[in-house]
Amino acid sequence: MKFKKNLVVLLACITMFFLSACKGSASTSTIASTTTPESSATTAPLATDKAPAETPQDFKTFKIGVVEKQATDETVVRREFYENFIAPNYNVQFIFSEVITDVEGEVNFIENCADAGVDAIICMRGGTDAYQLSQIAADYGMLYLYQGRREAAADLFVADYDNFIGAFGASLPLMTKAYSDYLAENASDDGSEGFIILSSDASKGNLVQTDLTVSILQVLQDKYGLTYEKDLKTLAISDAPTIVKNNKDIAIYIYPGQVKQDGWLEGVSSALQSGRYGYLISTLQSYTQTSVVVDEVERTFDKNITVMSMGTMGDALTTAMNTMDKFGNPSVDFVALELTSIKSAGNFAMVYNALTGHKDNMRGSDGLMSAFDYNRIFLTSPEQLSVMEDWDMNGKWAVSREYVDGMLGIYHSEITADDIQEHLNTVTSYEYIYNYLEG
Repeated sequence: MKFKKNLVVLLACITMFFLSACKGSASTSTIASTTTPESSATTAPLATDKAPAETPQDFKTFKIGVVEKQATDETVVRREFYENFIAPNYNVQFIFSEVITDVEGEVNFIENCADAGVDAIICMRGGTDAYQLSQIAADYGMLYLYQGRREAAADLFVADYDNFIGAFGASLPLMTKAYSDYLAENASDDGSEGFIILSSDASKGNLVQTDLTVSILQVLQDKYGLTYEKDLKTLAISDAPTIVKNNKDIAIYIYPGQVKQDGWLEGVSSALQSGRYGYLISTLQSYTQTSVVVDEVERTFDKNITVMSMGTMGDALTTAMNTMDKFGNPSVDFVALELTSIKSAGNFAMVYNALTGHKDNMRGSDGLMSAFDYNRIFLTSPEQLSVMEDWDMNGKWAVSREYVDGMLGIYHSEITADDIQEHLNTVTSYEYIYNYLEG
């Protein structure tokens, strides 16, 4: 049954969108890069069929709606990548939402997209409501791609709706290992500095943020021989600020919520100003919002605060990495960095395969649609960033036309889900991209 516009009319002002013009030009250099600057091993993209049966110009100009959940550097870079690189190369147009944080806002955006003749939706919002929203998109004849982990939309995979394309999310094992390894190697031997964990939307079912919070609690437990009064999962998904009681009385504090929520920053500030915590470990991008209070607390208590965070390329990261605190350290010490072009290229490839009749190429061995993974890279120094600060900016994308083509059925008629995942895995590290862009 279709949702009627009058059910969400009060939220119509939430969602505005803009039809993008096809403009700009794209790089066509080939990815065939070494895995480290010193290595001679190469990983080339899939060989293009000698005579592709179809090209982007053989199809109509597809329209794709993009649901954005936040307004960050990532949002800006994704729009530039899609409009300036993807649109002219693949004969598509994009419609972008304003910030959408709930079901009602996304329903309204989907309805507006239907009026504009949109063919597919890329939902960057994630969440556990994809099952409902995919059906709404289906009512309007639009394909639907879920940005997130398969576990959060398990029912949707099993239902296997004709319009459901699958899911796309960050490689969780790689991310949890990087966070855990950094903590294990850099935290003190006795844990006396104390730890704040910003768990973000773990309490709302976000599996990446849940598993990251669990892994942080686990590494602290292992490093210090802790016994918690509650199990790790229960602690991680707490929907209220929680002091994690343990047998060593090490100060551990879980603070949920999104940076845009009223009172979120005030709550983080209050905890830091207690002087009990020397680590601020974030499962979301938060260094811009917390930088001022971190600096104030460091000066007040003469206590270094180590900041770990998610991040994306942009002015905010450049500022954070190049602003030194009173101890001579960057204002953010560890960044799980997401290169927007890598993430956005994979999302687009999945949608484009379905639009051009290659949806079944993306089915896994179980016959269901796939949940593909992409990799983040991890930064711990301004020196690394100084090399890559213009990556994904001004047309210097971390992916090439050949990289995107390597995931498309129009060029590889026999491509499989395993082929696509293997191709995504070729971009695995800072060193790999360095060789492609700088080598």
